[in-house]
Amino acid sequence: MQTVDTLIIGGGAAGLQAALVMVRARRSVLIVDSATPRNRFAHEIHGVIALEGTPPLEFQERGKEQLRSYGAQIVNATVDAVTDNDRTLTATLSNGETVAARSIIVASGVDDEHPAIPGLQENWGNTALHCPYCHGYEVADKKLGVLYIGEFSFHHAAVLRQWSKDITFFTNGMEFTDEQRADLTRRGIALIDGPVTAFQDGKVLLESDEHAVDALFYMPIPRPHDEFLADLNLKRHSPPPAMGGSLIEADLTGATSHPRVWAVGNVVNPGAQVAMAMGQANAAAITVNGFLVEDDWI
Repeated sequence: MQTVDTLIIGGGAAGLQAALVMVRARRSVLIVDSATPRNRFAHEIHGVIALEGTPPLEFQERGKEQLRSYGAQIVNATVDAVTDNDRTLTATLSNGETVAARSIIVASGVDDEHPAIPGLQENWGNTALHCPYCHGYEVADKKLGVLYIGEFSFHHAAVLRQWSKDITFFTNGMEFTDEQRADLTRRGIALIDGPVTAFQDGKVLLESDEHAVDALFYMPIPRPHDEFLADLNLKRHSPPPAMGGSLIEADLTGATSHPRVWAVGNVVNPGAQVAMAMGQANAAAITVNGFLVEDDWI
């Protein structure tokens, strides 16, 4: 069983950025990644200067190639479990291998759980979207729909008004107060009542009606990939309902309740965009190296 300075779990934007800092600090790094980043359904990355329009999988592969040039190891697998062994942690991988690490950076991301409406998951990243800051510019001034998922949907619709004046709010069969309806109306947002039965061919289908849109926005529920950390009993916290269930508690540097474990990116902040996740990962990696500098001499 090999021992590395840092095991990085997840090879999306956060994991790759953390790895870059660590290998340039001349640390031994192993990245475990399943090559299924959250944004793989999108055509392009936006909101990252100098990377505008880069396809997500191209971004990931380019990053891995650069890391390999520094000597980083990359394994195509997932982590099944992590156990504590005092001055190291042992990770059991899905390929049967075990790895000992002096530190771990968790960047395993989330899965987006979609409403049980046919067509949403199939069109995800194309005409079914969630982030105005990631996709709003590409659908500016077009006919946009917002699907009610929860209280956040009202803010979602209000924000999208920045990109288009033609917005339709689908209540999905839920009852709203007069104040909620009035607020949407004063913003020029149309309301359509009734349960949504499907989204197909650019049309939002109701039981007896259909409405064409260029894109339908809604917030899926993010489910963090962190079950493999169960044995460490890390502290957790409960975010707003729109952010899913409990999340690992981490500070601004990604430090968790375990002195050798850091967590960054969407696994601790499902709302973090690519640039935000990379920034936190960069800060975490610098902190991790500082920890190892002291740990080297114990």
